[in-house]
Amino acid sequence: MTEGSDNFFNFYNFRTYETSEVAIKHSIQTTDKSSFVSKMLTKEHSLTKNIIFMRKIYLAWALLLSAIGVQAQEYNLFPASVVDENGWLWFNSQNIVDQYVGVCNENDYKVDPEGKIIQMVYADQVPTYPSTTVDPDAIGYGKGGELGTDGYKKGAIILPAASASNSPNGGGIVLCLPSCSTFSINVSCSGSIYCQLLSTDKVGTIFGDYEVRKAYSMFNKFAGAGNTTVTGLEKQTNGYNEITIKSDKPVYAYFRNITNKEVYIHGIKVTTPKQETTGIANIQTQGTAAQEVYTIDGVKVGNTLKGQKQGLYIVKQGNNIKKVIK
Repeated sequence: MTEGSDNFFNFYNFRTYETSEVAIKHSIQTTDKSSFVSKMLTKEHSLTKNIIFMRKIYLAWALLLSAIGVQAQEYNLFPASVVDENGWLWFNSQNIVDQYVGVCNENDYKVDPEGKIIQMVYADQVPTYPSTTVDPDAIGYGKGGELGTDGYKKGAIILPAASASNSPNGGGIVLCLPSCSTFSINVSCSGSIYCQLLSTDKVGTIFGDYEVRKAYSMFNKFAGAGNTTVTGLEKQTNGYNEITIKSDKPVYAYFRNITNKEVYIHGIKVTTPKQETTGIANIQTQGTAAQEVYTIDGVKVGNTLKGQKQGLYIVKQGNNIKKVIK
């Protein structure tokens, strides 16, 4: 090999070395830049995660405070002295019955504005018109739809059966509410319960003109056999409009039996958006005349059904007279 060739190769090797050195430097610089970018992205990702986490905490606190705020605005319709620790009013005491349960204006088939908060409505069946009754000693249905079995409750407003399943002519109750935030009910029956939930905001409306908020039929039963607690009734709508029982003004809620069996109402729970208990107490004291109980032959046997034998009685309270089967 000639000297020129050696020089050429030496030059080539030098250039190659020089190029490799530059490449290595570039690689190092590129690696440094990549590392820097990677570190920045990691920091940015970490910061984003922290922001998301803080947002979740903020949202959780906001929801909690909102829930607390809503609860703080709800009041039980009935005084603490007559409800249980969960705010339920049970019809297992004659005192409770006398204070809160009465009869509607049966002559005009509408609410009695001077009557009780809970008004019983007869079954609209010609010619007998069976009466809705109340008995603080009534034994309700429990497991398997049998009287007195596991899960039963004592004391009830007893709604007469409809003339046929899904016929809107069974007995019922109307709750005369100054306002309503929530409405829950405890019921029992020997079989599935079908009913209608109706309401109006006008005290003078006859029961036949109340609007249906929700109809519970064989395809959408209200409850099964035995004892059941149903909540959220204030939210129910008929699908045609958005009107519900929930209201910050007076509302009259009508629960009507359309089952071909008697339905027992053992208790209710109602909350309001503002303190209404005091005003209601004034209404409740009206029409609290002493109760008198007579046999079907007209013989007075006392002032309460408690302690009486099973049978048919006539119960008189003020101007209200009704037949009661115990």
